[in-house]
Amino acid sequence: MALFSINSRTPYEPSWAEIVLGALLSLILGAFVAILYLAVQPVECVAEMPAEPDEKVQYFVQGKCVLENARNWEAKQADFVAGRSVVVSEDELNVAVAALAGQPIQPAAAPAKAPQKKDPKADSAKPAEGEAAPLPPADLLTPQPANFRIVDGKLQVGLPVILNMYDLAQTTILVQATGVFQKVGERFVFVPENFSIGTCPMHDLPKVGDLVWDQLKAKVVFPEELQGAWDKLADVKIEGNALHLIAAAPVPAQ
Repeated sequence: MALFSINSRTPYEPSWAEIVLGALLSLILGAFVAILYLAVQPVECVAEMPAEPDEKVQYFVQGKCVLENARNWEAKQADFVAGRSVVVSEDELNVAVAALAGQPIQPAAAPAKAPQKKDPKADSAKPAEGEAAPLPPADLLTPQPANFRIVDGKLQVGLPVILNMYDLAQTTILVQATGVFQKVGERFVFVPENFSIGTCPMHDLPKVGDLVWDQLKAKVVFPEELQGAWDKLADVKIEGNALHLIAAAPVPAQ
């Protein structure tokens, strides 16, 4: 006769601590999946809001980037680096970002031309003219050049980010934030009031949103000369449709 019987064993009953821990882990996993699902949803980029927007569509109104409206951006950049106060428009911001990133800049509007027939084989063999070849991201999150728009006394930032999920899948998500500049410590920083990733409103998740924003901010690198000039600013403010960068000790223009 067997000394022990499987049927005679007392059924295992998890403790309250194990039940709470399991429920908590399930909640965290469910929240993560929900955030990820909303984050990878497409966002429609438009030049202006449609007359009758679709309630089911998340829109992103892009800032202008027309070269004709930003002819003086290089001179203003030189003044800024030299320690002079400058006033820049969203066109100048976006043209400067595009130029520094080596991206094509939108010229002034030209008359429409009749479409020309293209060889589909040629299009598939090489990238379109002016289109930069995508770089393979090495990190989980790889920010791309930002787009700026000044609206209602605030700065809107659109940041495409390549999401590389451990080489299993890769997609581009759009991070958009609207906010103002505030002095934190010894320097001015952009403080988002509204912040979303894809269609996920991260400002409704303060702790998670702050963590993700800090991670993204740490990955955006500016040229040292621009960073040094920024750290010396006495004030940063938005008035009308322009960004005012006020130097601490104005240098006379040459």
